[in-house]
Amino acid sequence: MKKAILYIAFMFWICASVYSQNINKAEYYYDNDPGYGNGINVPLSQSSDVDFNFTASASTLTNGIHQLYFRVRAGNVWSNTYSRIVAKAGSGTITKAEYYFDSDPGHGNGTAISIVSGKLVNINFTANTTGISDGIHQLYIRVKSAEGWSQTFSRLIAKAGTGTITKAEYYFDNDPGHGNGTVINFTPGSNIDLNFTANTSGISNGIHQLYVRVLGAGGWSQTFSRLVAKAGSGTITKAEYYFDNDPGHGNGTAISITQGSEVDLNFTANTAAISDGIHQLYIRVLSDGSWSQTFSRLVAKS
Repeated sequence: MKKAILYIAFMFWICASVYSQNINKAEYYYDNDPGYGNGINVPLSQSSDVDFNFTASASTLTNGIHQLYFRVRAGNVWSNTYSRIVAKAGSGTITKAEYYFDSDPGHGNGTAISIVSGKLVNINFTANTTGISDGIHQLYIRVKSAEGWSQTFSRLIAKAGTGTITKAEYYFDNDPGHGNGTVINFTPGSNIDLNFTANTSGISNGIHQLYVRVLGAGGWSQTFSRLVAKAGSGTITKAEYYFDNDPGHGNGTAISITQGSEVDLNFTANTAAISDGIHQLYIRVLSDGSWSQTFSRLVAKS
């Protein structure tokens, strides 16, 4: 039986007049940045104005939700990276998609996303933020196919009140002070998508806390944080957590990750088996056959 090859088609129009040079290269990739010039090449006719109508191959993607990235080069200067969300099903068809903010309402109870059913779908929508407070939130997205619900894709967004968000920044572990973090590029607005790749070149291998905040008319927002893990020259292949007592390497509760040299440890720990009160949560990752040091934090259950 022939193996089906899935594709998704996109159209872009890019103007490189700001560079005063022709666009000479275009590329795309999924999920993890391979570095400038190392993506999948998109054929083009060099010009200062280019209409891109190309088909991105999804044959190597695992089933579930992915981020597609696209960029061009004019002269020796690369553009900002454009991104969008796509979802791939296995043998079935994706029939439903939904999103929610911060807390999971349960499968099927999120806000519906309009899609064209298929094995590969483009999830292009505007989330309604009227029901969430000002500040930084986590947006979650998932799809349903014959195999059931996919894993949940998440990204950060920020909402301002009547004002405009004018600045965003991040830092690792220790606060350098407002305005002194690493700048996140975005288009100012009352609702913004914080879609960025944090530069980890200055942090050591292991687990770190990434912090993000934005500046609006009312001042700096509260700081949002999440765990990330960095490997050396190898790949992080496993992550796990446990409470209070170490069950031994490999015997903790598995954390679902996308394998890579840098991974986002975005998960909800299951507290059903622990008693009410304060507990210590431990997290570690496996890279090249070796477990990292253990990151810990206090949690409370009531």
